[in-house]
Amino acid sequence: TTALNRISNDYVVTEGVDALYVQLRHAGERHSLIFGGRYEDTATEVNGYRVNGNTVTPLNRKGTYDNFLPSVVFSYTILPNLKFRTAYFEAIGRANPSDLGTNESLNASSLTLSRGNPDLKPRKAKNYDAALEIYFPNKAGMISVAAFAKDLKDEIYSITLGKTIIDGAEYTVTQPQNVANSTISGLEFSVIKNNFDVLPGLLRNFGASANYTRLHGRADLPNGVRTDRLNRQPAHQANVALFYEDGPLKARVSYAYTGERYTSFSTTDPSTNRYDKAWKQVDFTARYSLGRYQIIGEIRNLTDQHRENYDQYGVRDLNYFGRQFWLGVAFKQ
Repeated sequence: TTALNRISNDYVVTEGVDALYVQLRHAGERHSLIFGGRYEDTATEVNGYRVNGNTVTPLNRKGTYDNFLPSVVFSYTILPNLKFRTAYFEAIGRANPSDLGTNESLNASSLTLSRGNPDLKPRKAKNYDAALEIYFPNKAGMISVAAFAKDLKDEIYSITLGKTIIDGAEYTVTQPQNVANSTISGLEFSVIKNNFDVLPGLLRNFGASANYTRLHGRADLPNGVRTDRLNRQPAHQANVALFYEDGPLKARVSYAYTGERYTSFSTTDPSTNRYDKAWKQVDFTARYSLGRYQIIGEIRNLTDQHRENYDQYGVRDLNYFGRQFWLGVAFKQ
């Protein structure tokens, strides 16, 4: 509402990435082996302001980092309808723009400074995957069992760390830092049946899919604090879908479940931890083809669910989204 507020809250984050990758593949009658490597060089630049009461000073800050990300993927056909897959790969998750660029805010009375950190490194993950897949005859579907694990380094948390001198005064600095390591592992079970071909009549055109994932996470945080779950990581996730396909008509109704999860937690005061309650959503989609044209209808959040966020004192936030109705047309030349 004022020029000062606008300048105080505005900043620009620019991120440039140069990348080079290579891939090698070897395949036989029953196996496939793929090696890959990706090199990335990243430069960030933040243009913002230092805000000290009514005094605003422009700032320009820069940061750089580079990564080499290898991968190897192996698959082997044990039997015509049984396949084994395994993989190792490294990946990064870049910092949010707000972590990089939030303006500096000075408090001259308490001598504290809060700001973003353009020198943040991305989170880096080493990923291990393995799966067994059983295929139904005539490409009618599959059953799979998979296990995975991720070792994550350089998790980002906002902490008080270090001091800096500004205009002859020493300020305590609070900003996001790469200060934590974490792990997450899980098991996933999936089944897909493209059609119920043993049923009579129109029932043969129905199919179904379902999957369930059990997750376990752990994070080692500053001050020697350890959590049994990562932020925004549920312990349980599941999806179920029933679909129908007959000629020009395709329709699907799906149910998604995400278990309770942290939305924020404190390393010093667990009583301030906050959680999202379990989320359940039902969606419906239908498509009808007319030559080159396709009519698409969709209803999201069919049962009109809402999100609840709470802490030890009770509900803190209620978010209502309502039902969403979509109608569209697609066509091919």
